[in-house]
Amino acid sequence: LMDSFGLDLSVIARLAAHSQPRTHRGKERFPGMAITYGLMEKLDEIADSGDGSARVINKAEVVELINNDAGDVIGCVYMKGGK
Repeated sequence: LMDSFGLDLSVIARLAAHSQPRTHRGKERFPGMAITYGLMEKLDEIADSGDGSARVINKAEVVELINNDAGDVIGCVYMKGGK
């Protein structure tokens, strides 16, 4: 994740009931936030490239996943605005 998405996960911290430090986090953000934000930025970058490999549809509900013959998810059916 650090190399592929440019995330700062340089700090290994002990959280909650952990007996040893094992949570990877950045210096300025909560652990999950850094990962989620980095993935969202990368997805937006891919969608903005215009090559058709990804689209971001906001405020939509996924109602079905589309799989290829190998069972990989390759798309979805969604509803937006009741349609």
